[in-house]
Amino acid sequence: MRVLTWNIKNGGGDRLPSIIKVIDQARPDVVTLQELQGFHRYGGRRLRELAAALDMTAHLAPSVLAQPVAVLVREPLRIVRRARISWRLHHAAAVAVVPTPAGPLTVVSAHLNPFSPYRRMREARWLAARHATPNGLTLIAGDMNGLAPPHNPNPQASAVDTNPPTPAVDTSGPAPAGVASGPSPAGVASGLDPAGVASGPSPAGVGNGPSPAGVASGPSPAGVANSLDPAGDHTAALAGLPALYRKRHLGPDGRPDTRALAAFREEGFVDLWHTVGSGDGHTVPTAYAGHEFAPVRLDYLLASPPLAARAQHLRVIRDDLTAQASDHYPLLADLDL
Repeated sequence: MRVLTWNIKNGGGDRLPSIIKVIDQARPDVVTLQELQGFHRYGGRRLRELAAALDMTAHLAPSVLAQPVAVLVREPLRIVRRARISWRLHHAAAVAVVPTPAGPLTVVSAHLNPFSPYRRMREARWLAARHATPNGLTLIAGDMNGLAPPHNPNPQASAVDTNPPTPAVDTSGPAPAGVASGPSPAGVASGLDPAGVASGPSPAGVGNGPSPAGVASGPSPAGVANSLDPAGDHTAALAGLPALYRKRHLGPDGRPDTRALAAFREEGFVDLWHTVGSGDGHTVPTAYAGHEFAPVRLDYLLASPPLAARAQHLRVIRDDLTAQASDHYPLLADLDL
C-alpha cells in the first residue's frame, strides 16, 4: 500500500492541476490532504472534482476555525467507517477506516495549530490518546506544525522530557471561543461516525495566511540543520527566522519546542522517518513559498507499532513540480499491507 500526505496551501488555487499531476504520478492508494480551503462549499463540488480527477473516494472534515482536511482512497480500498473532528483542533482531522488483508486500517489526516506551541501540544496529546492502539493498525498523517524530538529507538525505556513541564498559563493568549481543552461534549466528534456528521462549516478564507508576493525560499540546502540530528537540536534551523515566526516553535524556556511530537511518541506512535525515511526529511520550505518556515520537518507519518513494523520506504517528493505546487513538499510511503 502506498500512502501520500500533503499540505497543498489554501486549497491549491491555480496550482491544483500541478497538485493533481503529482499525486497521479505517485499513484498512492491512500492520500491525506490538508488546507483544503473552500472544498466543503457548494455541496463539496471541488472535493468531488478532485476525487474524480484522481479516481479516488474522498472523505472531508471541515473546520470550525480554519481549513478542512481529507482522506482519499483508491479502489479496491473503500471507507467503511468515518469521523470528522471539526472543532477540537485549530484546523481539523478526518478519520477513515479501511479494510486491508492485515486488518482494518485507521487513517487520520490531521493539521495541528500553526501558531501556539502550547495549543499544538494540547491538540497532539488529545489526538494521540484518542487513536492510540498497541495492537491495531493506525496511521496519523499530516501537517503537525511541530519539531521532532530527539530520536529514541526505544521510547518505553526512557522517561526523559525534551522540554520542561508545561505551565498552566498559555502565554500566547486565551484560546479562541469553541476551542476547549476539556472533554468533548456528548455526540460531538467523539467517535467514528458512520454517518460522517460534521460539526460545522469553515469560515471563508481563514487559514495560515498567504505568503507575500515575490517571497520565495528554495529547497533546504544539504546538511543545514538536519532534523534527523540525534541530538534533536533545531536551534540553528530556527535562528534565521524573524522573531514573529520563530516564537511559533519555542517552548516556555525559549528552546525549540518538541512537545507536540513527543506526545505522539508517548502514546506509542512511531515516527516512520526514523525507521524507513531517506534523505534529509525536510518538508518545508519550497521554492513557491515558505518565508515563515525554517528548513525542518513539519509533516509526518506516525504509525502504531504493528503498522510501523510493516513500513518499507518513506521519502519526500522533492522535484521541480512539487517545488512550485505548495509551500510544503509531499511525503510518500510504502507499507506492506
